[in-house]
Amino acid sequence: MAQNEIEGSMKFPLLPLRDVTLFPQMVTGIEVGRPQSVAAVREAMQGDGYVACVMQRHMDTDNPGIDD
Repeated sequence: MAQNEIEGSMKFPLLPLRDVTLFPQMVTGIEVGRPQSVAAVREAMQGDGYVACVMQRHMDTDNPGIDD
């Protein structure tokens, strides 16, 4: 199995990003302030340290949902 393949299914805390775009192998700081985002990072740190980052469509939405 290749190094970047994931075997089986895994669950990760979800971190919606408002004003930054991440690319593979990119290293950058991310400002986390919303309560849901802080909770996602804390959950990741208590587990394996992984978090799934996704782009948020509308920057002015404070509580993004599945359609945002």
